[in-house]
Amino acid sequence: MNHIMTNDQPEKVADDFKLAMRRLTATVSIITTSHEQMPFGMAVTAVCSLGVNPPSILISVAHTASMHDPLMASRKFGVNLLSHEHAELVAPFSGKLKGLARFELGNWIEGPGRVPVLADAQASLVCDVASTYEYSGHTVVIGTVIESKIKEKVLPLLYENGGLVRSAAIT
Repeated sequence: MNHIMTNDQPEKVADDFKLAMRRLTATVSIITTSHEQMPFGMAVTAVCSLGVNPPSILISVAHTASMHDPLMASRKFGVNLLSHEHAELVAPFSGKLKGLARFELGNWIEGPGRVPVLADAQASLVCDVASTYEYSGHTVVIGTVIESKIKEKVLPLLYENGGLVRSAAIT
């Protein structure tokens, strides 16, 4: 059955929106920051490239996220694009573990501004916060990329229909 969203039923619109977004396959990343010598991080799919002049990226962080306030204070963040080999990091960085315990998993190194970077991430970016925008309980953050590192092999970890999946080439 096809669902059609209408504005006269706000709860139905929200429920249908959630179902629609489950069909939006997205790369899983861990965004990180450091404040007062403490690392913070969370798993996300809300990452978007904005442009190359200057190299810039957009992330969205809920006001309730433990890394929100440290990110706003530090004004630097990392985006670590995960490969399917990092699937075991998603649950801990989605709330299963808290604080420093999250960083006991994976091979973390320090990037510019003491931002934690996953050494074997498919790609990692370190960014300066260029601007922010408040919307619906989230802060949309635009970052200017100051460092990029990539791995040769492209094996993205994806989130689709409520679960982690791999990509496959269309032949």
